[in-house]
Amino acid sequence: MIHRILIIEDLKDTIDLIKNTLGDEYELYFTTTAAEAFQILKLNKIDLIITDLKLPDSTGVDLLKIVKKQDSNITVIIVTGYGSITSAVNAMKSGAFDYLTKPLDIDELKIVIERAFQQKKLTDEIKDLKFQLSEKYGFDNIIARSPNMLKVFEKVKQVSETNATVLVTGESGTGKELIAKAIHFNSNRKNNSFLAINCGALPENLLESELFGYEKGAFTGATSRKMGKVELANKGTLFLDEIGELSLFTQVKLLRFLEQKEFMRLGGNRVISVDVRLITATNKNLEDEVQAGQFREDFYYRLKVFEIFLPPLRERINDIPLIAVHYLKEFSKQYKKKIECFSKEAIEKLKIYNWPGNIRELKNLIESIVIVIDKPMITPDEISLKFNSGETSEAEFKNWNFEGKTLEEFEKDIITRTYFQNNRNKTKTANILGIGRTTLIRKLKKNNID
Repeated sequence: MIHRILIIEDLKDTIDLIKNTLGDEYELYFTTTAAEAFQILKLNKIDLIITDLKLPDSTGVDLLKIVKKQDSNITVIIVTGYGSITSAVNAMKSGAFDYLTKPLDIDELKIVIERAFQQKKLTDEIKDLKFQLSEKYGFDNIIARSPNMLKVFEKVKQVSETNATVLVTGESGTGKELIAKAIHFNSNRKNNSFLAINCGALPENLLESELFGYEKGAFTGATSRKMGKVELANKGTLFLDEIGELSLFTQVKLLRFLEQKEFMRLGGNRVISVDVRLITATNKNLEDEVQAGQFREDFYYRLKVFEIFLPPLRERINDIPLIAVHYLKEFSKQYKKKIECFSKEAIEKLKIYNWPGNIRELKNLIESIVIVIDKPMITPDEISLKFNSGETSEAEFKNWNFEGKTLEEFEKDIITRTYFQNNRNKTKTANILGIGRTTLIRKLKKNNID
């Protein structure tokens, strides 16, 4: 792609020098006034402007300000024979990429132009990456259709528009970090950092320095200053996973930060203020931890401004086929396999399993199957699951007679088994099947199940 450069200059020698030097490499447009420059900008996609500071009908800085309001992606370089520190500072404050003085050094100009386009390329790549992340963590890309997950989506939408502290709870493997990212990338902070720390993966002394950073000489081995995640996440979001693993000492430090939005680096004496949104997650029951004296009550209520509970996979049974097919496509592409689908019996086998490891366990299972098989359809024989007491066993599953059954018969079979496995608890059965309690009662009566 050839970059287009607009040059606003009235000196013939300077115009000829730029033409002869840059004409073969870039598409050049020349004018002498701001008015003509705006006409060219209307008709052409300009990437960079090189403008004299003093123009017949305006100034380079005034032109720069108007251009930046209309299109912030256009890079502007100011050139003048009246160089001064004041005008240079004014131009840079207004958004100029660089400031050069006459007589123009053409080699210096070439270097500045190359640097400008390199930075523009990097900026565009970062914008594209952020757009991809926003798309990836949009609601349409979180795979769920069950009623209890749709309620989760509604909560995520509500809290994304605020700066409230969020506590995400649920069993291990339910996708708590994915929800945290969805909140961030659907908020007004999406163009800033999303940083994550697993509080259970670091010892206490390292966790504090990872959070708050340290000054040179703060401890043995601190040979230079290091910024912590709290500081690096300024204007963005900090996600603390496994918050229930924090020591009481670290809880106090984080509580103080939450209340004041201020902290000091280890070994430092300067108070640093930041604007960080905090999202935390845990698979523990923090109320029980508070009662046991393992978690501060004031810290718990400070974290629980807005709570989102993620249901386990066994309570969103209708999502299992969607998630399984998603990972089948993903891993088939990754491992260059031509595996197209699951058999009907394979899907039913996935749906009757309890999934103690939730989505993570399902994902790992699908990956392991894709690695070893070389045929277009996955059948129950390829799905190795360890059934616990209370679940339909694999042997029982193999004895199911699928041949000739209608969809209504399959539905009746699944409702019957789920209902009796859960000791006729209608609410729990409805949650597991992903239907309303009233709907379940109607289907039980319709099929004479009781």
